[in-house]
Amino acid sequence: MTAESQAYERSLAMLRRCLSPAGFLGSPSDVDNYARIWARDGIISGLAALASGDASLVDGMRRTLLTLAQHQGLHGEIPSNVTVDGKQVSFGRLVGRVDALLWYVVGVCAYSRHTNDTSYKEA
Repeated sequence: MTAESQAYERSLAMLRRCLSPAGFLGSPSDVDNYARIWARDGIISGLAALASGDASLVDGMRRTLLTLAQHQGLHGEIPSNVTVDGKQVSFGRLVGRVDALLWYVVGVCAYSRHTNDTSYKEA
């Protein structure tokens, strides 16, 4: 196996370790709140999942989008992060985080184009 193939397989293995029932975690280690569904990290992982074509990883992108959609704020804000159990949702502290919505839109567009699945939109 080439070094490139080994790196690719290690990358897929890392994505699998970050999978949770609610989508992609920022980290498989529960350090400094990273064992949460983070909008930016989850969507970036999801883009890699789409590129891989691995069905379980692609489903991880769908679950990430669902989790973020199910915890939208009253005005449509996308949370920056959500715990796997959905009990803690963060939109930022004194200063709101604006990149979550941008990454969410990127994720929705990429997932829809790749899979033609729009069922998550009903969430």
